[in-house]
Amino acid sequence: MIGYYLTLDETELADLVALAKKRGEEGIDDELSLLIADEDRCIEIDKAWHGIHVLLCGSLEGGEAPLSDLVLGGTALNDIEMAYLPVRYLDRGRVGAVNAAVADVDLSARTDEFKDLVLGNAEVYPGLSEEEDLNYLDFNFEQLKRFFAQAARAGLCMLLFIG
Repeated sequence: MIGYYLTLDETELADLVALAKKRGEEGIDDELSLLIADEDRCIEIDKAWHGIHVLLCGSLEGGEAPLSDLVLGGTALNDIEMAYLPVRYLDRGRVGAVNAAVADVDLSARTDEFKDLVLGNAEVYPGLSEEEDLNYLDFNFEQLKRFFAQAARAGLCMLLFIG
């Protein structure tokens, strides 16, 4: 299960929301596949998504916005599920709020939280068991922070899903 993030402008997001409502259970797989193929608009954070969420929010699920919006937040497009959660989106205001909330976060400094909450915890996907796995989470988090910063500067919305 890989974490994907896609940037959209407001018109594209409105069109995708309308399409998702129209299609319902039939989903929007084809549209998502096309968007994922555009590397300028898409980033994937591999399997680091859950560990990042746990380190930011201190819990397996939930947490306080805007930090919780980075990985598990957002508004569902419909009840269309990928692998783990419904496809979700953040409007440009929420993208800006998430960007501001994570801009100064240093995940690599959260060694104690990593050891207490993530390391060896079978409930944290994908099951991180080495102390060096904090570097893996930090690398993906830093890329995600840059992606959100670029999107916030450009006034873009964000689509999030685990696929």
